[in-house]
Order: sequence, then structure tokens, then C-alpha cells
Amino acid sequence: MIYNGRIGDENMVSEKSKEEYQKSILKSFEEIKKIVKMIGEENRLRILTYLLTEPLTFQAITEKTKLGRTALSNHLNKLKEAGLVEKPHHGLYEITKTAEGFLEAIENAYSETEENKKTEEERMQRYQLSESFLKRKRK
Repeated sequence: MIYNGRIGDENMVSEKSKEEYQKSILKSFEEIKKIVKMIGEENRLRILTYLLTEPLTFQAITEKTKLGRTALSNHLNKLKEAGLVEKPHHGLYEITKTAEGFLEAIENAYSETEENKKTEEERMQRYQLSESFLKRKRK
């Protein structure tokens, strides 16, 4: 079985088997490929990430991403065409539920990788070393 949420979270077992996931992915392969391609581009991923917390104006996205107006406009149009961003009001952009789901899946998968675990361990070791150093300096 595939687990929802964190890998190994046995309390939240999915109803789908690996074969069912495979069948579903193959059935929607072209649509999924299009979305993954959109999310795989650095600037579009950054735009989606900024939109996670709140809808933003074109100007706010420009300031956060440091993209030129033409480049940002092109990225937003591609994201809209892929169904990842909506423009409910003039000049205001928001992320779609589809895009939220993909970003959540990416974050969940990444948080379980060995590389991320190693990075977190290294970060904690550096923190502990700096705390130890500061304590000795205070004495």
C-alpha cells in the first residue's frame, strides 16, 4: 500500500495500491507531464511557492521574483494555461488547488529523502557546535 503524508505513517493508509497509482498516472500521463514541466522550471516554481500563502498582484510577484515584466507575464500565462494559476480579478493571481496538491506532494517526498535528512542532521550539528562555543565564551 501507499501511505498518505509521511512515508511510514501507517495510520494513514491510502486506498490505492501501487498498481492503481500506476494505472492512474499512465491514464493521465500527458496532463501530468505538462504540469511537472511547468513546476520543473525554476521561476515558475518560485512563483507558485510565493502564491501558496496568498493571492498576489502582478507587481508584488515582480518584486518578489525580480523578474522583468515580459518574462513574468510569459511565466504566468504558461501557469494559467496549465491550470496552476488563476486570475480571479484584474491584476490578482492565485494558485489553484491542483498546484497546491503538486507542491504538497513534492514537499512531502523531499522531506523524506536521505539527502534532506542528512542536511537536517548537519544543520543541527552546526547549531549545537555554535551553542557550545557561545556557552564557553560566556564563562
